[in-house]
Amino acid sequence: MADNGIGMETPLTEQFMKEIEATRRIYLTPQGKGVLALDMLDLMFFDFDLTPEDLPKLNAAKRKLERLGIWRHDNIGRIVEALLSMPYLPPTKEGRKEE
Repeated sequence: MADNGIGMETPLTEQFMKEIEATRRIYLTPQGKGVLALDMLDLMFFDFDLTPEDLPKLNAAKRKLERLGIWRHDNIGRIVEALLSMPYLPPTKEGRKEE
């Protein structure tokens, strides 16, 4: 097991795999995806310049992604592929990217 920045990765036991599958079923619904997106925003997953006080929120976001079977060292290659497969969207006049 490797350190994921928030402690040791949870071993992929049969029980943990069942928990991952149950959690993913919930978040794979359209409503669940919306909730996950809001959670990641609330937990500052996409923010920069975090203060030491913000780190517990970021770690909670990572734990949530770990509970979905995503934030794991053995997924690094898949995460990089997913990130690079997203289209580059030029900034709008307001400075935000359009979807």
